[in-house]
Amino acid sequence: MPKIFGTDGVRGIANRELTCELAFKVGFASAKKLANIGEYIVIGKDNRPSSDMLEAAVTAGICSAGINVIKFGIVPSSAIPFLIKKTSANGGVMISASHNSSEYNGIKFFTDHGFKLEEETEAEIEKEIDSINDTSLRSSGKDIGRVSNRCDLVDSYIDFLTNLYPLNLRGLKIAIDCANGVASFIAPEAYKKLGATLSVHSNEESGENINYMCGSTFPENISNIVKKTKSDIGIAFDGDGDRLIVSDEKGNILDGEFIMAIIVNFLKNEEKLKNNLLVTTVMANLGFVQALKNLGIKVITTDVGDRFVLIEMLKRGSIIGGEQSGHIILLDKYTTGDGILTSLALLNVLIKQKQPLSELSKVMKKYPQVLINVEAKDKSKLSSAKHFWEKVKELEKKLNGNGRIFVRPSGTESVIRIMVESTSEKLANSIAKQLALLINF
Repeated sequence: MPKIFGTDGVRGIANRELTCELAFKVGFASAKKLANIGEYIVIGKDNRPSSDMLEAAVTAGICSAGINVIKFGIVPSSAIPFLIKKTSANGGVMISASHNSSEYNGIKFFTDHGFKLEEETEAEIEKEIDSINDTSLRSSGKDIGRVSNRCDLVDSYIDFLTNLYPLNLRGLKIAIDCANGVASFIAPEAYKKLGATLSVHSNEESGENINYMCGSTFPENISNIVKKTKSDIGIAFDGDGDRLIVSDEKGNILDGEFIMAIIVNFLKNEEKLKNNLLVTTVMANLGFVQALKNLGIKVITTDVGDRFVLIEMLKRGSIIGGEQSGHIILLDKYTTGDGILTSLALLNVLIKQKQPLSELSKVMKKYPQVLINVEAKDKSKLSSAKHFWEKVKELEKKLNGNGRIFVRPSGTESVIRIMVESTSEKLANSIAKQLALLINF
């Protein structure tokens, strides 16, 4: 069968590519890998329309494997590790397509330690799926898994986050863009608990407009909100709440690299930056990398994806790592990226330094970077597109060592991502557009 796991679980258009039949099989096979008969797996979901349907299918698959299910309803993806530990479960599942639009959905899994699955484990699960039609392998009678609901534990997750950073946010005005996703249910309560004055936006709970012209993938929205409401900071989440992009008090958009640079600079000055390093991906802006080196901080790069960042963090003993997209892992606090937690870490710097965000962001300056997503019928053909890579080599010479070209297939969508970086934004745009026109496969 074709590979079903991408860079962040299983993802596709719900009821077309990601069907209930596939969700059942993935639930069954994953449960067999994560737990033994009679043990527990927790399940959370975002609020998009297809999440109820897929939650039911995954639950049925897990119960068919003889594993019990604890359902928590609508929660951020990043709540799953906490809920695994809270219930002493053997693993966790999140039904969400993160930053993708509402027609998409996804299934991602966590181990009993709260980490996402390694590629080797996913490959083993895919092999297990091949034998799933053999009903003799399914549990029966008293061994079939049971389902319980523990939505009451969600409040304890908010307590967990605010206890990690018990800040006094009184007098601070915060604008929030909830992306019409799970943050609508969680984030306002967290900031209110710490005393902030809030301006809450894009907080429809139906999930039908999740990520639509709002949230971290449309940061201009939070920028405009901040300027209109005269807020001190704007925070834009993605659909499942595990990443964020912010706006300073002037409406300037600050992505994950600015956020990491501000936090890591503070940690270094406080002598709390373990091993004096940060982990990011090969997509990192050269300006970000150079700024950290100027601060005397070592930068390690990995393949794109928070899973690879986490693996390297564990290997190197780093407490902070992440991506430009705003998915940031604070490993001394938690096992996975969490948008609210990252925002609290940033607000902690804001309060301790007693400076506006626009001043703190001067710690780095970005190189002009152009990113174009080009739809592809068969993105697997990219690696063998000889004419395309010959053109890349030709255009790299124009950069004259003052930039780079990075092209890769998306791990979650049918697109090719073209990134060009240069000291000249005009040149970067020109090169990116030339390469985009060559993608016809």
